[in-house]
Amino acid sequence: MEIRLHPCSQSISPSCALDNGVRGLAGAVICALMFVSSPARATPTVPCDPIISVDLLFGAQTRIIIVGERHGTQQLPDFFGELVCRMSESGPVIVGLEMEADEQEALDAFLASDGSRGAVQTLLDSRHWALTDGRASVAMLDLLIRLRDLREAGRDIELAAFMHPADSSQARERAMAQALTTALERNPEARVAALIGKVHAERERLSGLAPAASFLPEPETLTISYVPWELCRRRSRCGAFLQEPRYRIVADPPAEWRWPVYDFWYAVGEPLTSSPLARDEQEESRQR
Repeated sequence: MEIRLHPCSQSISPSCALDNGVRGLAGAVICALMFVSSPARATPTVPCDPIISVDLLFGAQTRIIIVGERHGTQQLPDFFGELVCRMSESGPVIVGLEMEADEQEALDAFLASDGSRGAVQTLLDSRHWALTDGRASVAMLDLLIRLRDLREAGRDIELAAFMHPADSSQARERAMAQALTTALERNPEARVAALIGKVHAERERLSGLAPAASFLPEPETLTISYVPWELCRRRSRCGAFLQEPRYRIVADPPAEWRWPVYDFWYAVGEPLTSSPLARDEQEESRQR
């Protein structure tokens, strides 16, 4: 009997969904759940989307890049995946994710998997994906699919869930930083790229707590945060951030949001929009 493969079966990356008429990052989950594995499946190609001025982040001393985000958007995990793609072109990358440390086994299993429907389902069954704060979104699932594709194509990528139990909020910030430096000590040839809430990515204390990034070594660490569209959209100068290609590193932002707690900013070429929860999208896809 002939087995007809779904068009998404050759790769379950975000581009797969778009190529097959499914709009948005939610298409990645739909593709993943319709995936049919094939013994003859070719290794996917994984070109990186361009990021204007990305070389600003790749200084000779830079070993840790902390990427501040707002949880639950479509665009910010997407940018982060392309940054990791660029970093992995020139060497090993440890990808830090704001997940509890007990998710490490599930992350490692998915990264080493064939990306099949069963592998996606097993990943979504882990405790992390019951969260509702944006860290268990379709965009985050899409990011993990992208990273798995990169690894399958030969990139040297490993994942590190860096949230550990702690007695206090301040101790938790310190523990996150320690987890990243420990991962780097285990693989001294690698660089770290960590996606984390923007408050944790601040270089200095602006709130009551010293943020995680403030405990990381200098000058090996760079911190970046996203262009704040709630301010940007009211300023004509922000039109430059809507040009193609959509991703860019910003070294000289408008004065009203030039906060000294980040080294650079990044723009994604469009206003931020929300990404649905991955489990919710999974359930909707079953009902279609």
